[in-house]
Amino acid sequence: IEVLSKEFEKATMPHQKIVKSLVAKTSGNRLAVYFHDKEETLCKGCHHKTNPEGKIKGQEVKCSSCHGISFDALHPERPRLQAAYHGQCIKCHEYLKIEKAMSCDSCHKPKKERGLPSF
Repeated sequence: IEVLSKEFEKATMPHQKIVKSLVAKTSGNRLAVYFHDKEETLCKGCHHKTNPEGKIKGQEVKCSSCHGISFDALHPERPRLQAAYHGQCIKCHEYLKIEKAMSCDSCHKPKKERGLPSF
């Protein structure tokens, strides 16, 4: 993520909090419990091409393994890295009606201006 940061600091993803929230939201719904009978089913929402440990064929996988920093004309179906991150987070928040974290600065601290050194 750091490779993308120009105006804002990288976001700190509260992974454990997100997992607990997803479990809480689905555990009270009979339909969700029926279709999400395995723990890793919830993980697939974000980790869509990997197993629950974040691996493919035993190799650890980063989002940047498939999503490039810039658009890849050879794979137009793959959003670029920044779009992939934001698409996963923001679309989920919209779907679950989570109003928090819908603006840049709710997840990212603005970077401080870097002035020229004074002599």
